[in-house]
Amino acid sequence: MENPPLLFRNAPSEKWSTTVDDLPPEILAHIFTHLLEPTPEPFPFPLPNSFHRWQVVTRVSRFWRITALSTPSLWRRIHINKISDEMVLHYLPLSGDLPLEVYYTADLSDMPDPNRPEGLVEDKALKAVTMNIDRIRELHIFSSLTEAYSPWKYFTKPATLLESLTIISTDEDDTGITYVLPPICNAEMTRLRKLVLANVSLWPYDSFHDLTHLALYDQLDEARLPLHTFLNTLSQSPQLETLILVGAGLEDDFIFDTSNLIKPVSLACLRYLEIGDWSFEMVPLTFLKHITLPPEATLCLW
Repeated sequence: MENPPLLFRNAPSEKWSTTVDDLPPEILAHIFTHLLEPTPEPFPFPLPNSFHRWQVVTRVSRFWRITALSTPSLWRRIHINKISDEMVLHYLPLSGDLPLEVYYTADLSDMPDPNRPEGLVEDKALKAVTMNIDRIRELHIFSSLTEAYSPWKYFTKPATLLESLTIISTDEDDTGITYVLPPICNAEMTRLRKLVLANVSLWPYDSFHDLTHLALYDQLDEARLPLHTFLNTLSQSPQLETLILVGAGLEDDFIFDTSNLIKPVSLACLRYLEIGDWSFEMVPLTFLKHITLPPEATLCLW
């Protein structure tokens, strides 16, 4: 029987060595992708812990830097953490024409008075991003709904590629103010499947259809939808898989007039339902009476 072929040879006369710099650029770029921050937490918490630590590879060697800068997939996650973030203006062209994940967490509390003669400061980074709005696949905004510097005025064109939208208002939630979601993307987001709204009481519920994930948090009771209107909204998303209602969604009282309801709404694809933080315990029970769930759905009430 012949000896099997040797895959590795360690004889002194045949010594050889290799380094990472000897790898083909495409393999090195693939390695770099594993240095990116872990993917965000599962729905509905999309914010990574950090965005740019992996970029230390660009300072290791000229070869590493060239490889990283010429790999668009490494730059498709855009984080705007301040007005006119210069880093964003630098990173955006590196992403080529790939779909983008955009995270906006700019602190607007220390911005100058918008009523001064020089007027509002233009957010050059956000403007550059929205010029590529047809490439945005995920948009996660953590911002005030009331500040003059809020980002909403930049999102005026349809977002035809957008699949996931998160809007978390950073305004105080105990002031009794009804925070209204400003017009966004001209209400044209035909591919949108995942929606998260927090501390946003009034929202264009009839603009969102065919969702697979919906999470609503902290809405003023007087601004929430009547039961029959909310059920009708859910019926527009028959593929809904996750529904989370924490102090939000439907009215917290006076929901027992069911004369407008004909039959329960079927949520045949639902896998997870969470209802919590209600002041009136009959609300979730009444809601559950008017929907049908598959037997494998997980139900969390608190």
